[in-house]
Amino acid sequence: MSTATDAPAGNVASEMAAQPTLPEQIEELQREFDQRANTYPRMIQEMRITPAVAARRTVRLQAAIATLKRLHQQHDETAA
Repeated sequence: MSTATDAPAGNVASEMAAQPTLPEQIEELQREFDQRANTYPRMIQEMRITPAVAARRTVRLQAAIATLKRLHQQHDETAA
């Protein structure tokens, strides 16, 4: 899921200073979740992490995504 925000920036410093929106934060965490879902099986097979560590990290990331989605929904409801 690539967006216009992935494009090379002209003024990186000003873009880095701007707080990402909730949808952008959710998108980034979802991208990270997808990446880990593809990476963890190999890391487990190579014994770089244990299945328990992978599961714990996955649960934490899912919780962070759910929290941001809930905050975004609450923001939308109060703005309406």
